[in-house]
Amino acid sequence: MNKQLKIMLTVSMLAGFLGGCVTGTKMGAPTTGMSSDEYQSLLRLDPQNTLGSNWDAVRDTPGYFLIDNQGEPTVSVVDYHKGETIKKIDMGETGNHHIFVIPGARYAFSSQRYEKDLIWVIDLTTHEVVDKFHLSMGGKKVIAPLHIGFA
Repeated sequence: MNKQLKIMLTVSMLAGFLGGCVTGTKMGAPTTGMSSDEYQSLLRLDPQNTLGSNWDAVRDTPGYFLIDNQGEPTVSVVDYHKGETIKKIDMGETGNHHIFVIPGARYAFSSQRYEKDLIWVIDLTTHEVVDKFHLSMGGKKVIAPLHIGFA
């Protein structure tokens, strides 16, 4: 019984690991010339980019989507209805990872994903970085501050 349980757990873990690695999710920055369907395929419901979205649930919602372009120091402001990137916000340095819209929807935070404690403040009216700040205080370092909350 013990051997069968170990085999079953091992097979389950391997299947979960392999299934998670080959889910076929699209990740990356929107590019020039993408169709509306291609833009919509980038939309995910969770910060780990694993759950596909129900596009019909947001189809008539006004506004833009913000996409942290991992690997480049920008956040794309995307109009999914037009299938266009309205603007790429220059973050100044690579590492922006998670976006959190602050209650009131005037500003959003984007946090550093690596060994820094940096938070960028994005003005959602002007689509510009208006401030950035560090969370570490009193000799204690906070690393990738929004990552813990999302992941």
